[in-house]
Amino acid sequence: MIVTALRTEGNQRYSWMDDKIELNWRINETLEAIVRSLFKSWFVDFNPLRSKVEGFDSALAKSLVDLFPTRLVDSEIGEIPDGWKVGRFADVAEQLRDQENPLASPDVLFRHFSIPAFDEGQWPKTELGKNIKSLKSRVIPGVILLSKLNPEIERVWLVDVEAADRAVCSTEFLVIRPRFPYGRSYLYCLARSPCACSVSVLFGVPRCLPPRLSPGFEPPPGMVSGYFCCQWLLAGI
Repeated sequence: MIVTALRTEGNQRYSWMDDKIELNWRINETLEAIVRSLFKSWFVDFNPLRSKVEGFDSALAKSLVDLFPTRLVDSEIGEIPDGWKVGRFADVAEQLRDQENPLASPDVLFRHFSIPAFDEGQWPKTELGKNIKSLKSRVIPGVILLSKLNPEIERVWLVDVEAADRAVCSTEFLVIRPRFPYGRSYLYCLARSPCACSVSVLFGVPRCLPPRLSPGFEPPPGMVSGYFCCQWLLAGI
């Protein structure tokens, strides 16, 4: 009877933990959907600018509204906000190419970011170096991972890595770091936006950018720094 009671209590605790994990995932998904919606509104559809020009209330604080210009101007890809410019994904990000051989540190624990780990819930596997059989890319704080494998399947990973971690990823991922003054959340949203579909080829094929991927909107630094809402929301994910 005692053993049965202990098992029942243990099952209840595990069930509570599973429910908590599921709730956290749902909260994260909601926050990310909000962030992506804000990104599309600000940097793709230019809704705050259009509201400003047409005299409508955008529901943004005046300090943010003031960051937007007052008109759209023609460009090679259509109308864009005055003061912005047409750019490329590589203008706001760089690929890091440092590699590591985990087998050289057989007794060290690595956080291994792999394609299967992404597909199974975006949680890296902790493994000893001796169990990781091939050369990997090094993962450092402040980066995102962008899959090269089957570009029709979106795999953009906002990884959580500390400076003290020994973290590696499959070479099927590109390790991407934002260029100053762009932040990681801006880069993440850009990589997941419709205009950046299959953006991994930007680094895989040097100097060869498909027409669909070439255009991109590059706002002035003040606008990026004003995009604090994405930074704050993504910090909670």
